[in-house]
Amino acid sequence: MSLRTKISAALCLAFLAALAGLAPAFLALLRVEQAFVDAYLADPESVIATGDTAARLHEQIRFGLLSMAPGALGLFFVHLALALLARRIIVLPLRTVTATLGRVGSGDFTAPPTLARQDEIGELSRAVGHMAAELNQVLKDASTGRSAIADSEARFRDFANAASDWLWETDATGRITYFSGRIEDMTSQATQDIIGTPLNVLMSVRGARDTTRDLELDSRRAIRDLVCTYKTRDGDARYCRLSGTAVSDEADVFQGYRGVATDITDEVKAEEAAEALAFHDPLTGLANRRLLEDRIAQALTARAVTKGGVAVLHLDLDRFKAVNDAFGFDTGDGVLQEVGARLTALAGPQDTVGRPNGDEFVIVQGVGAQPEAAEHLCLAVLSALREPLKIGDQCFELTASLGCAIADADETNGINLLRNADVAMYRAKDDGRDTYRFHETAMTTALKARMTMERDLRAAISADALEVHYQPLMSATTHGIFGFEAMVRWPRAGHGMVYPRDFLPLAEDTGLIVPLGENILNTACRTAMSWPDLHIAVNLSQVHFLHESLLRTVVRVLRESCLSAHLLELEITESALLTAEDTAIFQFDALREMGVRLVMDKFGSGTSSLQHLRRFRFNKLKLDRSFVAGIEQDADAAEITRSVLQLAAALGMETAADGITSEKQAGVLIAQGCQQLQGKLFGKALTAERAFQLLRTHGIMPGAPKAERHL
Repeated sequence: MSLRTKISAALCLAFLAALAGLAPAFLALLRVEQAFVDAYLADPESVIATGDTAARLHEQIRFGLLSMAPGALGLFFVHLALALLARRIIVLPLRTVTATLGRVGSGDFTAPPTLARQDEIGELSRAVGHMAAELNQVLKDASTGRSAIADSEARFRDFANAASDWLWETDATGRITYFSGRIEDMTSQATQDIIGTPLNVLMSVRGARDTTRDLELDSRRAIRDLVCTYKTRDGDARYCRLSGTAVSDEADVFQGYRGVATDITDEVKAEEAAEALAFHDPLTGLANRRLLEDRIAQALTARAVTKGGVAVLHLDLDRFKAVNDAFGFDTGDGVLQEVGARLTALAGPQDTVGRPNGDEFVIVQGVGAQPEAAEHLCLAVLSALREPLKIGDQCFELTASLGCAIADADETNGINLLRNADVAMYRAKDDGRDTYRFHETAMTTALKARMTMERDLRAAISADALEVHYQPLMSATTHGIFGFEAMVRWPRAGHGMVYPRDFLPLAEDTGLIVPLGENILNTACRTAMSWPDLHIAVNLSQVHFLHESLLRTVVRVLRESCLSAHLLELEITESALLTAEDTAIFQFDALREMGVRLVMDKFGSGTSSLQHLRRFRFNKLKLDRSFVAGIEQDADAAEITRSVLQLAAALGMETAADGITSEKQAGVLIAQGCQQLQGKLFGKALTAERAFQLLRTHGIMPGAPKAERHL
């Protein structure tokens, strides 16, 4: 039954009850009224004048009113019952519904009690309950959604912080509004310190050759794999690859940028290292040949702008191989690095210094009036390299040979310039080293001849095609043959006999002197074994003497030839001692312990002979031929010779003189106490066969008369 029906029924019952209770009173009153009307109509005056009629009327009215009292009381109880009924079926259910709505309004969406009624209040109760249930489910779904969102955000943060990439976001002004935590690891800066910083302040775009430019974000175009630089808190430069897109809202209003960045510092460093290996010398960091050729080409192209000439200087350290042989490659590398540093300090800001190979350096000069600028640089380089150079505990005095090529007005080939500078450098070497030469056309022919000679000499050494000749060494006391000095000759096809002065410098520069010296030593010792106790002298160059294999070579040759060590004399020039005295002392001690005799050759041709006599324990001192040549006419030269011979005797050394061409020279030397004599006066260098015949002629070999032993 609906609530409306219930209320209508209750009202009807109340109305009927009221009628039932009041009906007798109303009927009594109606009767009184009718009686009064009838009486008044019959006799109005009598009714008015008669008190009985009024009394009766009053009595009937009182009776009527009393008759109404039970009805009124019944009506009261009916209304009371009706009120209680309304409270039960309307007020209390509505209070329940109101309380439910209050709980829902306060956020309590638990399942409320519903009224099991089929009227409107029941429907309202069920509707409120359904609404509360739905709201409760919505809240549960929202809570689950918030939890899922929180979990998703947490996972996103974990992924963003753990990933090698960083996520970033800017506002419309380009200021950073978000950076993932990975940026803290890269920059050592807290994220909150970076927020608000303009992105183009934090990063710059990396350009060619380590240049940078500003990062532009105002075009609103997408950013794709832009290589940028940024710095850590300590100022260290790092690199990243930046990508991003412009972000707009629903109204297409620009909001900023959002994107990703990847740190590529290791990748860039690897690329730089690869480029350095491709274009730079790994030892000195200078340009290699590839980069030098590129810089020469650039200089030639830029001449119209720079209004200067292009010059290429090619430098080669003189006798650098001896440094490596004496002190090892570590010391040699240190020397090369120091030389590179000195050249870099001398070069101009637009010049390029390179090391194409070995002990060679190149300077490309692209600015300046030529040839004046190149000549000034050549002089500065030679002067700088003459300054003492200290590596570890060793001190070196270096010299270099420089060649310079100036580009013609129409020159476009950088390789030609390099080649011409190389040719001029070899001319400087041929002219005595420690100098410079400018390229001339005729030099190219000389270089080709030199390269051909090197090729032929290398082939001759490999084929053991060089000959060893022997010049007699005479005793001043017995006037007999004391021994021979081994001298190399090269019977070069198409050129006749080539003498040492023409090819030994080339052998030293190219390193061929080492195998050549071993061949000479081996041949000379084997030949000397066929002589009866005669000394054999072999010259050692600076390179060979300081080579680490010298001791092993001497031991092997003496063992294989069966020659006694005391019959072998090793002649060493002063120049061989200038570079590495400590190594020379070690070599001396080892050779002396073996019994090998050590001779200072060409004494007087150097600059520190007396110091070497004090430092090194020579067995013999051999005067340079420059002293002997003037001994006849120059009294000063004769006095110097006498003093040197006396000094050698005081130091316990034997003495010898080379280059004697006259009897008078020999007489003066013998009178001054020289013990051994050598020169054309006593015979030129002979082949092994002719030396053997000479010994037979002078009675030294078996079967010859003893009288012929003397000259």
